[in-house]
Amino acid sequence: MPSATSSALRKATTHGTGASPPSCRLRELCAQFWPHQSHHHLGVYDPDTGERARPKTAEPRPMRMTRTAGLSRPSRTTISNRKSQTRPGLSERVLHPPVTPIIESAADALAVTLHETGYVDLNRIAELLARSRDEAIAELGDRIFLDPQLTIENIESWQTADAYLSGPVRTKLAAAIAAAALDLRYQRNVEALRQVQPRI
Repeated sequence: MPSATSSALRKATTHGTGASPPSCRLRELCAQFWPHQSHHHLGVYDPDTGERARPKTAEPRPMRMTRTAGLSRPSRTTISNRKSQTRPGLSERVLHPPVTPIIESAADALAVTLHETGYVDLNRIAELLARSRDEAIAELGDRIFLDPQLTIENIESWQTADAYLSGPVRTKLAAAIAAAALDLRYQRNVEALRQVQPRI
């Protein structure tokens, strides 16, 4: 069964005496059933003549060139001001030369050496302290330990107390006891490692 909309549109397309022009009648029906589509698809028509009229369009607004939107063109004065206000990194030195550290104790010399080399360098420590190598070892005391596991022949490996007295301390204790039987210098390693053994 045809719907009311289709029958109304069919009647609008027929010509009759005294009837409105087809275009006007079709526009009225479209405006009645599809008000949101009538203007876009059929345009604007003159109700008297039925001819399509040219729709009125709003004049475009001129774009405002605002500084906040980044659309304004900077003036020559602004550019010159920007050139004069350069950042410090481009006009002056921002990185200062390294400061010579002040060495007042063996701990200071050890800290400077670790920062420079990353390991315990007794020759460098003795140089900073202006003392002999043996005097530097005696002054450092329990801050450093001679590691028997890493020492080979005439190459000694010294570790900081934080590094030596941590990790697998049971294995280190066994190695220190075996080394102390041959060299008494490792006896203080045994005593220090026994203080940090885990309790069961």
